[in-house]
Amino acid sequence: MVVRQSGRGMGSGRTLCFRSTSVGWLGRAAGLLGLVFVMAACSAEPAGVRDVEPDQLESVLSEQALLLDVRRPDEFAAGHVPGAVNVPHDQLASRLAELGVDRDAPVVVYCESGRRAGMATEVLLGAGFEDVRHLVGDMAGWRESGRPQEGS
Repeated sequence: MVVRQSGRGMGSGRTLCFRSTSVGWLGRAAGLLGLVFVMAACSAEPAGVRDVEPDQLESVLSEQALLLDVRRPDEFAAGHVPGAVNVPHDQLASRLAELGVDRDAPVVVYCESGRRAGMATEVLLGAGFEDVRHLVGDMAGWRESGRPQEGS
């Protein structure tokens, strides 16, 4: 910051001027890299969650996995992946006992587009579930690929 004395007589006084300093290309690159890391951390799935491609789902279910649809009941009734159990994401923490699986059993979670599934995976991991997975594409991807549905 630089202080300059301005004019004489009435209205004279000090003016504050701010001088910017150049951070150079290295400073800008470091700032950009930091922003990339923050954005990646905000969009990443919780640690310990593995993706399951729709083509892999049948194989995973043969491992006695639970397929968990965390959408609202009306969404579930309108169509869901065959064999799925419905527990809405905002009720999951209080209904964990209803899942009926051991905490080391695989649990594959999906919703419509991924947001609620992400919240549900955090609840499951926080409750000690060890093998939490996410269905890639969620219900929207399942539907768009023409895969079979139950309900509706």
